Amino acid sequence: VEVSGAEKIITLRSSVELFNHMDIPMEVFWTDLNSKSGESTAHNLTTVHPNGFFSLPIGLAAISKLHFRPAGMGYNISPGVSWSMSEDKKLLECHQPGNKHDVLGCWVVKEEDRFLNKSGDLLQRVPHHIFHIHPPLILQNLLPYKFGFTLKGVSGSQLGEGDR
Repeated sequence: VEVSGAEKIITLRSSVELFNHMDIPMEVFWTDLNSKSGESTAHNLTTVHPNGFFSLPIGLAAISKLHFRPAGMGYNISPGVSWSMSEDKKLLECHQPGNKHDVLGCWVVKEEDRFLNKSGDLLQRVPHHIFHIHPPLILQNLLPYKFGFTLKGVSGSQLGEGDR
């Protein structure tokens, strides 16, 4: 609830939300869970910027799988996840077309809260899910020195004192 002058603004949003912890913007796509053909067309939904937050439209929350890919880098979309997935954490991979070795991965962590809602004489559980998109690896130098490192397939790099 937000009060502006003499008017009150009440914001209603979906109970399924996304938070991007990556250093790059991530495009979000959706596909229909109820597709009869088994193969469903991916529809571009939005781009969530670093440390950005997005509420999934209410109409898509129950009927769709979410797919991700880094924005503007030419990767294919990841496999899908939905709020009803059984795992709390899933590693998703986006592949560069024509190069199966060029992969960008991200962890999707499902955080689930349940709120109690009084409806007549019945107490219903209302789900609330936040999908956190994390990088697969974060290096942080806690040493008081610079150090160099290399990752397989990536040129060398350096981290200064306290750098991530």
